Amino acid sequence: PAALEPNNADAHFNLARLQGRAGRWNDAVNTLMRTLELTPNAVAVLQHTAWLLATHPDASIRQPPQAVTLAQRAAELTNHQDIQVLDTLAAAYAATGQFDQAIQVCQQAVSRAITVNDPKPKAIQQRLELYRERTPYRSTPESR
Repeated sequence: PAALEPNNADAHFNLARLQGRAGRWNDAVNTLMRTLELTPNAVAVLQHTAWLLATHPDASIRQPPQAVTLAQRAAELTNHQDIQVLDTLAAAYAATGQFDQAIQVCQQAVSRAITVNDPKPKAIQQRLELYRERTPYRSTPESR
């Protein structure tokens, strides 16, 4: 689809997700970067890309500093109110070894999740414990 519609950000985003599901992570990252060129303020794309670059189990895929930049932009665009974006920002901070920031942002995500009765606080709280132990979170990207 992206080849047929080279400027369609939705097509690129969907293609990246399919590439990831197929285990073609380098292609997925490249496609996500193209998507961000087309829509630099798309929160879902920023969050998804940051999560992938911060938490992927393969170190060759991870790009923690870039994950922080993307997650910070997503957090700013959502006024630091989106639980998933805050969770991603915390993971990105932890991936760069900024555990104090990771803990602070993760605590915000947990508080926000409890406030809005979101079902995710347990998973986020588990990540918070990792950050307190100075351990970054690693996942399969499909967990998002």
